[in-house]
Amino acid sequence: MAHHKKMLGLFWLMLIVVSSIGVLTTDSSHLSVLWTAEDTFLRPLEVLFLSSVIISLFFGWQSESVKSGLLNLLFLNLAYIITIGLASWFDIYWGSLEFLALIIASTLVTANFIHLLSTLHREMARGLFQFDAVAEAVKLNHSPIFLSNLTTALGVICIAWFEPELAEMAWVISLGVLVSYLFSVTLFPWLLLTFFLEFRVGNSRDRQGFYQWMKKLEALTHYPILLPAIKIALALGFAVLFILFFSWMDNLHLLPAGSLAALGTFLVIMWGGLGMWWQQFSWSTAIVLTISLVAIVTNMIIAIMVMKFDFLPAGNIPEFLPNKDLFWLLMWIAPMGIVVDDLIHFFSRMKRAKSTVFASPKESVRFAMISVGRPILVTSITLVMVMLLIFFVSEPILGFIALNVLVSVVLVSLIVLFIMPFVMIAQYKK
Repeated sequence: MAHHKKMLGLFWLMLIVVSSIGVLTTDSSHLSVLWTAEDTFLRPLEVLFLSSVIISLFFGWQSESVKSGLLNLLFLNLAYIITIGLASWFDIYWGSLEFLALIIASTLVTANFIHLLSTLHREMARGLFQFDAVAEAVKLNHSPIFLSNLTTALGVICIAWFEPELAEMAWVISLGVLVSYLFSVTLFPWLLLTFFLEFRVGNSRDRQGFYQWMKKLEALTHYPILLPAIKIALALGFAVLFILFFSWMDNLHLLPAGSLAALGTFLVIMWGGLGMWWQQFSWSTAIVLTISLVAIVTNMIIAIMVMKFDFLPAGNIPEFLPNKDLFWLLMWIAPMGIVVDDLIHFFSRMKRAKSTVFASPKESVRFAMISVGRPILVTSITLVMVMLLIFFVSEPILGFIALNVLVSVVLVSLIVLFIMPFVMIAQYKK
C-alpha cells in the first residue's frame, strides 16, 4: 500500500463520487425517511451525525488524542454517505428497517476503528514508528475484523432468505459491512501512511490496559469455592428469569418455526466456519452458546417489560410491523453483530497467542485480555451511549430495539471481560 498510495486514493475518490451520484440521481421519495422527523424526534440523519459526534468525543478523550477523535468522526460519516449512496444504486427504499440496518452496520464501523486505533496507540507506546504501528494494527486485527464482518453479513443474508420482507434491510447491512471492512484494510492504513496524525508519546494504559485487571482475576482463582458459586448463581438467575417469563407471558411465541430455522441455520454455519478457521471447535461452540444465551436472556427481559409492565413502544409494534413474529426476529438479530464481534476479537487474540510465544492456555487468555480488553470496554461504553441517544430521540419502536442492543452489549461485556476469562483461567489452573 505504501507504494501504491496514489492508486488507492484514486479508488476511494471514485467510490465517493459514485456514491454521491447514486444519492443525487435516485428518486427523492426513496430517501425522504432519512430527513423526515416524526413529531418531536430528530431526523434519522441528525441522529446518525449526533451519535458519531458523541462517539468521537468520547474516544478522543479516552485515547487522549484529538486527532483520533476527528479521524473517527470522518470515518463514521463517510461510511454513512457511501453506504447510503451504494444502496441508492440498488434502488433501496429507505424506511425504519433500513435505517435500523444502517445503525447496526455503524456499530461494526465503530468497533473496527476503535480496535485498530487502540492497537496503533499500544504499538506506538511500545516505541514503534507510525508506519510500523499501522502494519501491526492491520496484521493483528485483520482476521477478527474479517470474521466479524463476514458472520454479520451471512447472518442477515441467511435470515432474509427465509424472511423476504427483510431483503432490503439485508442489502443495507451487507453494503455497510463491506464498506466497514474496506475502511479497515485500505482507507485506515492509507490515511496513516500518508499523514502523520499521532504526536503523543503514549500512555502506559495503551500497553498495559488490562494487566492489573488480569492480576485481580487470577487472584480470585485462589478461592476454589468462587467458580462453582458463579456457575450456580448464573444457573439460578437464568432459572428465575425463565420461570417469571413463562408465568407472566400468556401464549407468547417469540419466534415462528421459520425464523427459528433461519437462526439455527446461521448459527450452524457460523459454528462450522469459525471452528474450521481457528481449528478450535470448542471456541466456536462457546461463541454460539454465548450468543444464544445473550439473545434468550435479553429477549426475555424485553418481553417482560413489554407485556407485563406496558412498556411504551409495545402499543406501536403493530403499527411498525404488522407481523409481530418479524418484530421479535429483529429483536434477535439486531445486537448479533456486536456480540459476535467482541467474542471473535477475544478468541482471535487467543489463537495468535497460541501460535506465537504465549502457547500455554493461561498465558493465551492473559494475552487476549491485555490486548483486546480495553478496546472491547471502550466499544461497549460508546455503544451504550449511542443506544441511549437513539432510545430518547428516535422513533419509539427504534428506541425499543436500541434498548435491546444496549442490554445485549452490557451482558456480553460482562461475559467477555469477567466471566469467560475467569472461568478459563480457573479451569486451566485446575
